Amino acid sequence: GSPALTFHFDQVLMKMIHCVFGGEDNGKAKRMSTRHLLAGRQILGFLIDQLLTLSKGSGDRSGSGTTWYGSLSDIQEKKALCLRLIQSCLKTGWGESDITPSGAAESVTTAIADDKATLVLIEDDLCLALLTTGQAVWAHLDEFAQSSTSSGDILGSPGTSLEVLSEVCATLSLLWSLPRLRSRLCSQFESIFSGFYQRALSLLRRRPLPEDGAVYQANVLFDSQVEVILESLVDILSLHGMKNGPKSVGSMSTLEELFLAYDCSPKESDVASGLLVELSRCCGGNVDEDGESILPSMSPSRTGSSGQQTPTSQKGGFSPTFITRHRPVPDHLKELCFEALLGCLRRLFHGVEPLSSLDEEKKEDSHED
Repeated sequence: GSPALTFHFDQVLMKMIHCVFGGEDNGKAKRMSTRHLLAGRQILGFLIDQLLTLSKGSGDRSGSGTTWYGSLSDIQEKKALCLRLIQSCLKTGWGESDITPSGAAESVTTAIADDKATLVLIEDDLCLALLTTGQAVWAHLDEFAQSSTSSGDILGSPGTSLEVLSEVCATLSLLWSLPRLRSRLCSQFESIFSGFYQRALSLLRRRPLPEDGAVYQANVLFDSQVEVILESLVDILSLHGMKNGPKSVGSMSTLEELFLAYDCSPKESDVASGLLVELSRCCGGNVDEDGESILPSMSPSRTGSSGQQTPTSQKGGFSPTFITRHRPVPDHLKELCFEALLGCLRRLFHGVEPLSSLDEEKKEDSHED
């Protein structure tokens, strides 16, 4: 259809979701709260089910660029629309209570936010759909990187488009920014940070050298996808904790929340330190979680047949040939990794006075005495 008609259709759907999850019904929200709950649960469940179904059917079954669910471009547009509507559900139902002017709407919003069946949909089905859709970017990429170059441009391959990936990352960022949902998604966020963000960083360091056209095109596509993921990670690590202004000085940063929730628990994985290590490695760092060097020592150990000395690893786990067969991280992606690390540091020391100002105060006090 035309872009104008599509935009109008999207706006109508957004308005419907806002009425159901926000309780707008001409002041009759309290009397119809049960119907709002049922409708909200059915709408959210339908959108999540469509997202899962479309993700499973995004493969090319006929070899002609079409699938059982329509053309590949149509599937990507449908998935992006589902994700935008899901974001509208989350913002309206679990966002601030003053999103609607009606006082009765707050009771409906709170009722929807506390509905156990709806929360189960978010905890299980939605998080699974987001991880499945997000992780498909490198699953399909590996398949296409191994395929022959005679089939055409790899940038046109079926899979998760940049628009869908951007909506997935926006939904994950939104889930983290909603306190009422973040507190209930502890195990889910462990999988999201470890299985999505940390894995993307790990794969970024292990992209092969562009020895042929297919690998080069695969690297270009992967870089564009990881750029979207890194921008989302920067947003989570540095922006969300500072939206409340000066009053949030005493609040914990994202890194602190991750460290307390996961790294300090003997039953959970080290999410915070794992993210920091992967970000540091992408920036050129060479230490692991324990502070030990992971790169080979440059001290000579033996002499090869050509008479040149070969460096060995201090820990014996890596060889120079293993390291050199991977390409370096591109500069623009390395810059995003630096930005994520700087965002963590800014939030950790937000509101702390610099040492120079403290020294000046001490000098002033000594002069007064």
